[in-house]
Amino acid sequence: MKTPSISSFCFTQISFSRFLFLVTLIGTIVVTVIGCSQSGSETTTASPNPVGVRSTTPVISGNVVDFGKTFSGLDSIGIQVEISNVPANFDCSVFLKTASGSEKKLEKASIPSNGLILAYNGLDLFETAPFRSLTFSKPIPEGAVVTIRDANSTFSNLHLSPINRRTRMDLNNDGIIGTSDLAFVISWLQTGRSNDLSLIYNRALEIYPSLSGQIATPPSVLKEDLNGDSIVDTSDVAIAMAWIQVGRISSPTLILNRAREIYPLVTGTVVCFPGDIIPNTDPSALEIDVGAGVKMDFVQIQPGTFGMGDDNPAQSIHDVTITKSFWLGTYEVTQAQYFQVTGGSNPSHFKPALNHPVENVSWNSAVQFCNLLSDQQKLSRCYTFVGSGTFCDFSANGFRLPTEAEWEYSCGTGLHTAYYWGEIFESAYAWSSWGNCTHDVGMKLPNVWGLYDMSGNVSEWCNDWYDFHYYENCPPNDPQGPASGSYRIFRGGSYWSGGYRTAERQSYSPGVTSSEVGFRVCRTAN
Repeated sequence: MKTPSISSFCFTQISFSRFLFLVTLIGTIVVTVIGCSQSGSETTTASPNPVGVRSTTPVISGNVVDFGKTFSGLDSIGIQVEISNVPANFDCSVFLKTASGSEKKLEKASIPSNGLILAYNGLDLFETAPFRSLTFSKPIPEGAVVTIRDANSTFSNLHLSPINRRTRMDLNNDGIIGTSDLAFVISWLQTGRSNDLSLIYNRALEIYPSLSGQIATPPSVLKEDLNGDSIVDTSDVAIAMAWIQVGRISSPTLILNRAREIYPLVTGTVVCFPGDIIPNTDPSALEIDVGAGVKMDFVQIQPGTFGMGDDNPAQSIHDVTITKSFWLGTYEVTQAQYFQVTGGSNPSHFKPALNHPVENVSWNSAVQFCNLLSDQQKLSRCYTFVGSGTFCDFSANGFRLPTEAEWEYSCGTGLHTAYYWGEIFESAYAWSSWGNCTHDVGMKLPNVWGLYDMSGNVSEWCNDWYDFHYYENCPPNDPQGPASGSYRIFRGGSYWSGGYRTAERQSYSPGVTSSEVGFRVCRTAN
């Protein structure tokens, strides 16, 4: 980590990442084949290839189409075969082999097109084996156009506003609604609607080995009940599949017709759509107004037991139980929030950048902020000051810094991986020396609780004093750190240091400031 005194300045005050995350990415895998007008000839004419698809020499011979290239990585939700420029009553089917070697039949589907769309009518999720050609159930008419599409390759990468946490059916909270999200829903159903995220993930991986991302939140009636029958079940999965396959069109009738082809027992009607932004009315979320339209968002962290630490001597693994639920800031405290609560102060090195995390804040200033926020919201202060000592009343209903145990529990949830997303550093979750400055909060993917920037952007002050040997005699329930010390703990990586391991411990004197250290606030739940 860099020294506390930092003189460098960010090359720009406008986060380029905001632009990147708001760009709509559209990509469709397309290879088009036009049948020759001469009967019996194998010569074909290919239409121009779209950007990103290399030129091929496709061949149509009776009921066989050779695309001149190999397709791989297509899945049962996304793959579609379009046959256009054919008579209105033309119908056929085609078999595809899965990666495991079984055969699946693609049949006529109610999907908008200029001709016939063949798709898989089933709820099982699979990846196709690589293929170069397809054999149809009947000859392809002269002049027909055959196209392979991957419906999952068209998506929008969304950055939700602080008031909105995610969209319907986006279970891994990556801004993409696709096969991985449906695998999570099916897994959740098959595991008895479990709230165990590790269990759901492992089963989803068995269902769909090409799974991407971690499940960030279990399905819920509030978000994933697409047919309005107050239950999330197979009908909702079929409706979500249909929505993807028809091109993410918000047409209840079209989606329902396709869903019933996939799953004939679909019940109800389509009352909402995957991708709808969900208002933050979840009881596990809290929003407060700190003035001038500036809001602060919190996620409720439920009690639980986890293995705190890792194999480092200063961080040896030991079981810790968090016995009380608490609210933790969804985001690091921003410059705008700090300005409003403190009455106009902004000590940040990288300013003005109101949606960046506030930094250059000492531990002492962070706890003063907590008291001011408690006063503003008419809650009891947690911190009192006696001489040079600062004492925290954990029974008070006001705001405070999280304990080190609360912070690590909220970051990693006991998954025992190097980072809260897995063993390998991924820039989708944390900033890593990008631009040598802070960035807008919430621009990377969240963890399983829905918390953003727990690794990277700025490191975060915790309430505890630091003691190298504290873990050796740490209380098993709700540890609050040593009674005294010279240094206060801060956790998580920064924009400069990249993504620290979940269990990494750092410390500074409570009066020290750094452009790499900020904080997020906590409040014990009633």
